[in-house]
Amino acid sequence: ILDEAEPSRNQVNVMGEVGKQGAYELDPGVDLAAIIVQAGGPTDKAALSKAYVLRDKKEIPVNLYPVFAESKLTDPAASFKLKPGDVVVIPPIETRYAVMGQVGHPGYYVLPERKPVTVMDALNLAGAGGQGSLADMRRVGVIRTVNGKPTVTEVNVEQMLKTHDLSKNVALQPNDIVYVPAKSSHAFNWLDILYPLSIFSTLTRF
Repeated sequence: ILDEAEPSRNQVNVMGEVGKQGAYELDPGVDLAAIIVQAGGPTDKAALSKAYVLRDKKEIPVNLYPVFAESKLTDPAASFKLKPGDVVVIPPIETRYAVMGQVGHPGYYVLPERKPVTVMDALNLAGAGGQGSLADMRRVGVIRTVNGKPTVTEVNVEQMLKTHDLSKNVALQPNDIVYVPAKSSHAFNWLDILYPLSIFSTLTRF
């Protein structure tokens, strides 16, 4: 439970996904964006679009995405006027994606608001490929649910690395699954794993 700062003191509290949580002096002319900068700025895990100010036990939504992700310093949220006792809250991102199959670190990863995550980014983070790897980097799949049905987009990462053509470097969306199959002598069929993986992701809900 968040407690508002003592109104008699000219302070505001900044909580959540910032560099330095705590109480900050509310000097004349200091607005919301300036206070967040003083607090070390938002982290990569910050849900900027879900930020709010707690005032008199009421939540006031303030969408900080245009301010810190798009550098729109003239956005109304940047100049939001704070009052003593306010609590600025930047919650963590809840959207995630998964990387499974032949990778070093399979699991779920946060999908940041401020920068896109591509297939290559996801594979690097999950430790895919490398010398002696059994991963078939020619058939990396991005599994995505569209209109209630699982679909797969196949990405030839090996070719991308050779040609430096990143036009097929798919940007991930919330709840996507990046799957790296193993090298095999027999034909690989996405239908063998497509529905099991989609059912698993639905049950876990990331």
